[in-house]
Amino acid sequence: IDISPLSVEVMKQRGVNDARLVNLFDETFTETFDSILMLMNGSGIIGKLSNMPGFFQRMKRILRPGGCILMVSSDLRYLFEDLAGDYYGEIDFRMQYKDVKGDTFDWLYIDFQTLSLYASECGFKAELVKEGKHYNYLAKLSLA
Repeated sequence: IDISPLSVEVMKQRGVNDARLVNLFDETFTETFDSILMLMNGSGIIGKLSNMPGFFQRMKRILRPGGCILMVSSDLRYLFEDLAGDYYGEIDFRMQYKDVKGDTFDWLYIDFQTLSLYASECGFKAELVKEGKHYNYLAKLSLA
């Protein structure tokens, strides 16, 4: 699923049998899943830390019992000397391909410790599966 019509079209052209134009956070989307893959800094779709509780509530509704979320993110702490103020992983993002520019949107890079804290507060367990060489990681999130 994706919210970008162009992305869904590319998926279909590349042979994805069930590519759909759907917003994961659309309450009318009620399918359930054993696994939810949030790869390529998939935490980004959460947008802001303030959206974390809503994200986990949504995951509780669409994740089947015993299921899990595999999420990749990056810790951007190394980019900032002064970490005072807003959370450093909240980014204003804008996509561009050649001359096609999208609108600016919120994107969240979340460090594993902060992810774990929110997961725990929302009834999930976070497990660090693998750390990458470039401050990135793969986490497994499951209902506690």
